[in-house]
Amino acid sequence: MFDLWLKHWRRRRLARRPIPPTWSRWLHDDLWQFRSLTDRQRQRLLHTTQFFYHEKNFEGCQGLALDDRMKVVIGGAASLLLLGFDDDYCFDRVRSVLVYPGTMRLRGEISLVGGSAAPEPWAAGVYSSGDTIVLSWEDVAWDCGNSTSGANVVIHELAHHVDDLDGTLDGDPPFATSKQSRDWRRLIQVERDRLANEVAAGVSTVLRPYALTNLAEFFAVACEAFYCDARALAQCHSALFSMLQTLFRFDPRSF
Repeated sequence: MFDLWLKHWRRRRLARRPIPPTWSRWLHDDLWQFRSLTDRQRQRLLHTTQFFYHEKNFEGCQGLALDDRMKVVIGGAASLLLLGFDDDYCFDRVRSVLVYPGTMRLRGEISLVGGSAAPEPWAAGVYSSGDTIVLSWEDVAWDCGNSTSGANVVIHELAHHVDDLDGTLDGDPPFATSKQSRDWRRLIQVERDRLANEVAAGVSTVLRPYALTNLAEFFAVACEAFYCDARALAQCHSALFSMLQTLFRFDPRSF
């Protein structure tokens, strides 16, 4: 109880600090969604970025010199998921952000539904069920700066955190009602089957085939499409878009 009070007290103090004017310029230049936000949405994103910047332990790895601009861009991309809310929640269980210069090689393998396993794949990001996310700066910079990429590794890894809020990384995020959760579970089974058929037929898809890895990855890839290719997702997967809009309380089609 005391820890919760102390956290809110610290955030109230942080919120009273002036945000450096360079932050808005950095986000305008390096986070393409920021340019389409209203003034109120920009202020919301800046304040949440402020929490992220000050509360997370950032560490550059493999010689990467991690500067303030990089931290702000990462925090800004993460804060896109919080635009529809008005509380001070800021991915509280995430304590550390490890940033590598480029993609990282993982041990083991990833098996796709209906496909072959890819041994020791290269990853742009990793989510730990503990308190750490790992990111490739090369991929962060590309995804955040390019409106045509249709992906964002920061959103992907923080979507895993949202999924894991109930302690289980299973593609079943915390909807407000049990009915919404049931509707979601039915919907993603239908959507996965549809995506698998489209991939097998060689059809171009809005959702990346990586979504077929498992239900957790389906949710994370869907979140990327929601924030990075919203109009296409709404047109091609209207029910999926509607449920994500209900979850995040935001309509990103203005991006």
